[in-house]
Amino acid sequence: MYALITDAYVDAGFVLVFPGFRAHGTVNGVAAEGQAFVDAYDNGSYLMPIYYARDLLHLVEDLDSLNSVPWSKVGGGYTADTDVRVDLTKIHLVGHSNAGDAILTALAVSGEDSTISNVITSADIWSGCFPTRYGQVEAYYPMQTSSEAFQAGTGSLVWNATDTPTAGGSANPNFVHGWPADWMANSTTETDINNEFAAWKSGWQNGYINKTVKEALTIKYGQMVTTLNGYVEGETGITVGNVGGETIAITDGAAVGDLTTVVVTIDPTLKAKLDAVSAVNYPEYLVDESILFQFSDRDYYSWPELNEGLRDEINALDGNAHSVKYAGHTHELKLSTRAWYRNAGAVVSTSLFPTADLNGYTTAIDRGVTLASTGTFPAS
Repeated sequence: MYALITDAYVDAGFVLVFPGFRAHGTVNGVAAEGQAFVDAYDNGSYLMPIYYARDLLHLVEDLDSLNSVPWSKVGGGYTADTDVRVDLTKIHLVGHSNAGDAILTALAVSGEDSTISNVITSADIWSGCFPTRYGQVEAYYPMQTSSEAFQAGTGSLVWNATDTPTAGGSANPNFVHGWPADWMANSTTETDINNEFAAWKSGWQNGYINKTVKEALTIKYGQMVTTLNGYVEGETGITVGNVGGETIAITDGAAVGDLTTVVVTIDPTLKAKLDAVSAVNYPEYLVDESILFQFSDRDYYSWPELNEGLRDEINALDGNAHSVKYAGHTHELKLSTRAWYRNAGAVVSTSLFPTADLNGYTTAIDRGVTLASTGTFPAS
């Protein structure tokens, strides 16, 4: 996925530098340090992107060192020490998925009154995963593991090919998003697709993974609590369960048809702390950079309302944000190969690197390169 992005920026004359995210990758056979952070925070706490943001900021702050490298001694055809010089007035970030969370955090931290000397000028966020910490708990794992999260109605739950919880005149109170991962079905009619989802629920999902949104939330909030109690200074005694009064209470609410509403109550003090470490809550610190949000209309990791809402908040504060939505695309911004997921009439090739399959992907690359090169957003 990332090779085409890399090639496009190199062809446009940019120097690409990749952050050494802790515990990711090897250099000369030596694995990156920081596995302890991944073990502690890469879970239902959704705190790991904060540490990735720190790694990113360290990289940004050290970019001027590239202008001190004796490039003639590096090889690769360089003949003079000054063959490579980077323009520190054009620092552009590109990130996909939870790197979008890391980028927003880095932008917020490096904003007004920051001690960061190298100024980030623009960012291109693809399918960014940047809800609040608890927002990620309540969206991602239920969608990954429970068909209740994406089916509509309150009797016999059905998938209705829309992002609405209503079917048969009643609305699923535990509905999250109407489009699960595209690989979950191969059929073309709603009836056949629902049969596939039913088989999925009674097959490998049965006995292996959660069947309800409540079960999914209990697992992920349990991970969050374990992490906060074990690794966050000053946090002890946080509990999660289905009894009112606990710090994170997951309780049964009103009955709606055959379903019971799941109610999550987070202690206000804890909620405020989780909000404080969620970059999406700081649009006022995202106004100095030009930010491009690119996303699918169906991706439950980065739904349109999330991207468009933050875009509008930034622009209302005289910032400069723009968004582009790609219909029928996956989390990777590629046109889905499944007919049920992509738009009717969209053509998909079967070649190894098909242009039709990439569709919005290549356009998204061009839009990001244009922003980095000119500081302006290309026409949607």
